[in-house]
Amino acid sequence: MEILKQLTLLSNLDEGQKSLLISKANIKSWGKGQDIVEYGTKVQDIHVVIDGRVKLYRTNEDGQDIVIQILDANDWFFNAAAFTGIYAPSSVGAIEDSTVAIIPSSVIRELVCTNTAFANNIFGHVAKDFEELTTKVFDMVLKTPHQRVCYFLLKESIKQGVDKTEFQLPYKKSLIANELGMTAETFSRVLTKMKDLGVKVEKNKVILPRVGTLCESCGLDLARECPSYDSKVCPTVETSK
Repeated sequence: MEILKQLTLLSNLDEGQKSLLISKANIKSWGKGQDIVEYGTKVQDIHVVIDGRVKLYRTNEDGQDIVIQILDANDWFFNAAAFTGIYAPSSVGAIEDSTVAIIPSSVIRELVCTNTAFANNIFGHVAKDFEELTTKVFDMVLKTPHQRVCYFLLKESIKQGVDKTEFQLPYKKSLIANELGMTAETFSRVLTKMKDLGVKVEKNKVILPRVGTLCESCGLDLARECPSYDSKVCPTVETSK
């Protein structure tokens, strides 16, 4: 249970409150390929990924899984369930062996009422989830496959170190393609075309010709996550304000 104390979710709680929440959490593990939550299931608790990686997805009429979101350790899902019971808007499956903490909504609501910082943490995360999913919907409609791939790579580059010219793809290319709303073949063609920009992909390693190669794909939502944003070295400062 000690690993739970390191979760971002608990960062605003004192030791007594952490102990209360942890004592009520139900820790479960799933093997790669197993479903954690099925689409349409009644959900009344917050789920926090302790370790592993999971996907939120829906299955289309052809039986193909369409990935909506990929979540890593420390990520939460179905946050709104803490305040009102919901029917799962997607299935959740383990991409690899994963452990998830299921935290009763009653405990969350109790702590929200007694700890303002914790409440802000929860509501802030719910708002961020809404913003990210809304942005993704607009990206699917407005951006070309090339723009979506560039944006994904830039986001991953920022996450792994904005000052680096090399970084790793976080998971299989076929899964990335699915998450970006394209076929694996289209994704591969885009990566090949990106050689014109000097971008190379060797297995799962992305090599940029220079720092900032992908910055033209940046948007205001992503810029806020970049440590170079609003600085003299940021090429998007003038265009994103």
